[in-house]
Amino acid sequence: MIITLILKRGAHALRLGSSVYRRLNSALRNKLTLGLLSSSIILVTSCTTVGPEYEAPEIRVPKSWEGSGEIQTDVLTSSPVYMAPPAQPVTVTADWWTQYQDPTLTTLINKARQINPNLQRVQARVHQAWVQRKVLRAAFFPHVDSTARLDYGLGDFNSDGINLAAGESQNQFAQIDAGWEVDLWGRIKRQVEGVNADYEASVEGYRDALIFITGEVALHYTAIRTIEARIQVINEATTEFAKIENMVRIRKEEGLSAKVDLAQTTARLKTQEAQLPNLKKQVRQLKNRLATLVGYFPGEVDEIMEERYAMIPSPPQSPTSSLPADLLRKRPDVRRAERQIAAETARVGVRVANLYPQLSISGAITFDASLSGGIVDSLKRTLGLGPQLRWRIFHACADRARIQEQEKMVEMAIKNYEATVLNAVLDVEDSFARITHEQEFLEALSASSEAHQMNAELSGESYQLGIIDLQRLLNAYRDYYFTKGETIASQGRLVAHSVKLFKALGGGEDLYNYFHDDNDKNANMKNEGQLGALTRGWRSGT
Repeated sequence: MIITLILKRGAHALRLGSSVYRRLNSALRNKLTLGLLSSSIILVTSCTTVGPEYEAPEIRVPKSWEGSGEIQTDVLTSSPVYMAPPAQPVTVTADWWTQYQDPTLTTLINKARQINPNLQRVQARVHQAWVQRKVLRAAFFPHVDSTARLDYGLGDFNSDGINLAAGESQNQFAQIDAGWEVDLWGRIKRQVEGVNADYEASVEGYRDALIFITGEVALHYTAIRTIEARIQVINEATTEFAKIENMVRIRKEEGLSAKVDLAQTTARLKTQEAQLPNLKKQVRQLKNRLATLVGYFPGEVDEIMEERYAMIPSPPQSPTSSLPADLLRKRPDVRRAERQIAAETARVGVRVANLYPQLSISGAITFDASLSGGIVDSLKRTLGLGPQLRWRIFHACADRARIQEQEKMVEMAIKNYEATVLNAVLDVEDSFARITHEQEFLEALSASSEAHQMNAELSGESYQLGIIDLQRLLNAYRDYYFTKGETIASQGRLVAHSVKLFKALGGGEDLYNYFHDDNDKNANMKNEGQLGALTRGWRSGT
């Protein structure tokens, strides 16, 4: 009843106002129109933006790291399989992979960052987000549409059939429509804020993909070089066991060795040779995956890889001096999660604005002419302009439910942000632990390998003098080459852990501050051309 009464009184007021307006003379109507126009301008310039203003969430992080990523110098310099002496302690820079002092690795990573198809796909996604931002920003401005139509009457038809009479009648129609929504409550502004944050999140996604591809190339390359170094050890062991077999064969011919000794030596030699096919298979598979990461077909990286053989990249002594709080501005997944909170917060304002009236101004110029037999039957030429008010008065609380739904989306985004930060800290601490314990393992293996090497050399001399038997000699050389191979594997794992630490620390891809002004966290990029520099030479288009 109350709603019906309000509607009846509102309609009566409109009729009364319209009647009074028609009775006014021309001068008063013009003054009234000017006053309404001035009021509209004042209303537009004093628009209010509803909904919450975004504030970056405060999140707790540890004050310092529990572990350390420092790699001891003596661990690296004692190994002949590293490419070069270890680099001095460095921070995480944009080209962190150059600290491994391996030109081949640098070449592969640079090529992967340029032509990897997955990176190019993410680049296209960034461009799509940028264009979507432009689409929504267009709602701030008026729009103009045009329609034109020309119809010819072809005749009529009845039960006797079709009676063609081409050109007998004609209809000409043309219309230009213009409209503009006044953003009274900031609905369009909030939409643009949300899509801006989505765009910035997509940039962080591109940065995350860069770090992932770079790290994977470095890990695959390190694995290949490590296995190649182990193959070299197997070849050395095969050569040594072949010498022992030849020595036992000569002693057998001289009657100094039994037939079983020769069989035992041959079996040990074949055991060493049997390890080679599996290791070569692993190298081939890793090279195929590396080629895919770079953006090549399998086999196309072989020429680049042949520049050096059986040498592992040299990691820097200490790849970090940062604090846990630095992850909030360095890790792309953390920054993407923060931008997602901003996007969801802006969309709350969009939902709130739907509770309020929407004001738009529209106009049209129309030309409509009907001709019959060349004679104008009717002609309409109209010019119209006026406001339109739309208000969602009653929708059974659906709009308020949508607001609550969006507020829960914000809450989910915040929890996702917190979980992302926790995982980021975990990644770094795990990398610290792996580096620390791998060094301890490597030190023990290196000492064991040196002891086994000395034992093997002494056993060889003792066997020639007849002091020890063949079994002890074979065991000595077996243990030596086994520990040497495990030492090389541990050295490769240490380099891999160092690469993973660089990834965990954010990889040095500092794109965030490039498109954010110092004083405005939600600042937009100054022009679309910056996207090309942002994505390292990729042309963004127009």
